[in-house]
Amino acid sequence: MKLTPKQKPYVIGGAVMLIFILLFRKKSAAAQEQQALTNESTAAGTTNFPASQFFAWANRLEQAMFDVGTDEDAIVAVFGNLINNADFLALKNAFGVRNYTGGFVPGFLSDNLSLDGWLQQELDSSEIAQLNNILANKGITYRI
Repeated sequence: MKLTPKQKPYVIGGAVMLIFILLFRKKSAAAQEQQALTNESTAAGTTNFPASQFFAWANRLEQAMFDVGTDEDAIVAVFGNLINNADFLALKNAFGVRNYTGGFVPGFLSDNLSLDGWLQQELDSSEIAQLNNILANKGITYRI
């Protein structure tokens, strides 16, 4: 089916509108996830480190997973510093929802993912199990 010159603007406009709707829905879901995490963090108790430390670790995790290749040792080192559930939630909260491209995806096709989402994209099942073992050994009840 060939579009007439009168139909083209409507088809293009509809496609652009659909893209905006999909982008808005993605951001809305990410915002809801972030709000739920903030509420849960408040109820978890006190952390063992200042907020600036959690932001530094969150940025370190992003660097370890950014672009092609993953620095698994850096991820394990950050998780090794956590002491309790409040620390884990503070780290997740500091990481928040970040734009994940996976190293190969153009920015407009990227996804907004939480720390769990980034880790699940970047690590295989044995590496996730290693992180979960670190958490379990410290008495932290949350899992990736």
